Amino acid sequence: SLPYNTMGLEMGNQYQVPQSILYAAGHPQANQNVMVAVGQTLFTLEHNSLAEDLEELHPNWSAEKVFWEARKWNIAQFQA
Repeated sequence: SLPYNTMGLEMGNQYQVPQSILYAAGHPQANQNVMVAVGQTLFTLEHNSLAEDLEELHPNWSAEKVFWEARKWNIAQFQA
C-alpha cells in the first residue's frame, strides 16, 4: 500500500486535514479520488515486485540501479 505522507509532500487536500494522514503518491489528487489512489497503489506494488525480481537476477546492482530499472520496466508495461 502507499505510505503516509510523513515527508511533507504537497498533496491535494480539499478538506484541510493534516498532510501527515494523507497518502504520499505520485499524483496530488490521489487522496481525493479513489481511482487515482488505486492506480498509484497498483503502480507501486508492481514496481516493488519488479525490483525484487531484479535484485535476485542482479545481486551486484546498487539499490539505486534496481530502483531505476524497475521504474523503467514498470512504465514500459503500462505503455504497452
